[in-house]
Amino acid sequence: MRNIPYISIIVPAKNEERQIERSIQSLLAQDYPKDKYEVIVVDGDSSDNTKKIMREYHVKIVDGGCNPAEARNIGVAHSKGEILAFTDADCIATPDWLKNLVPKFETKTVGGVGGGLRALRTGSMVSLLADITTQATYRGFITSNVAYRRDVFEEVGGFDSRLVCGEDSDLWWRVLDRGYEVPFEQKATVCHAPIENRAILPNLKKEFWYAKSDVRLFVKRIGTILKKKNNVAVRESWRLIKPTGTNAAIVLLFVSSALQPVILVVPSILLGIKSIKKAITAMPYIDEKKIIPVLVCYYGMQSVIRGCGTMVGMAGYLLHSFQQVLLHKHESSEKEQIVSGEQRRITRETS
Repeated sequence: MRNIPYISIIVPAKNEERQIERSIQSLLAQDYPKDKYEVIVVDGDSSDNTKKIMREYHVKIVDGGCNPAEARNIGVAHSKGEILAFTDADCIATPDWLKNLVPKFETKTVGGVGGGLRALRTGSMVSLLADITTQATYRGFITSNVAYRRDVFEEVGGFDSRLVCGEDSDLWWRVLDRGYEVPFEQKATVCHAPIENRAILPNLKKEFWYAKSDVRLFVKRIGTILKKKNNVAVRESWRLIKPTGTNAAIVLLFVSSALQPVILVVPSILLGIKSIKKAITAMPYIDEKKIIPVLVCYYGMQSVIRGCGTMVGMAGYLLHSFQQVLLHKHESSEKEQIVSGEQRRITRETS
């Protein structure tokens, strides 16, 4: 780039003593002018040696954040970069990560750039399958590897801290809603090494949590879509579902979201088989005939687990909404009683 932008790298962390050191080392070793970027780690009240490890390195440490979205917003508030780059404490950036991430920002319509993702293999079958999948299908925007212009980030209001999951999808959608582009740059690669990729049960448990937590993201998104009455397609969709009520539309969304992984698992495997084979071909030490059936079984289990997670999340959301309605009615009733009592008192005093 002709202009070398100053970049702030934001990393949320909580109890990451097993992984934070190699992540920080990779960020400090970037092939990018040292005076043109900073590393900010937002610690969410770690109870292990995370902070002690971070103090050994030249990074800015900030406290706060009850979830990753809030932590990233806090990190941005303490940053000075015109480009905001996000990654996680269990990620290892390649040396040319920043150098490959920023050139696309020369185009003014680009509001953000998503980078490539690889699953760091730990020797487990899950990590191998995750690596094949990310190479075959991932096209970038999650906060393991993404960057946004500061002014665009502030324009859309940053991360929604009410979301405990899917806050990166939500931000990406809102940036696209404003008319900005968020292109994908495969060369700007980060290796992701989540602990749950070391065994099948922790991995499936995390998939269940993702699906359960994403429900609130879906609710927010359908609300956003239905408010955009200037869009013909959205307006026509709204015209069709409006007679049945917004609640029915939300329930339909939940059900379709829950069934989607199960319904699409076979077609998605068939459609993605070319990409998957291409990824496997790049790994000559893998036996394609053996790994494909394993992938199919793994995707099948993952899809069923995610479907169950979505249904549980839907039930929890509807129960919470019902409780809120009852609470609102109770509060309204109390206010009416107070007003009625006050009116009686005034009537007695004036008579």
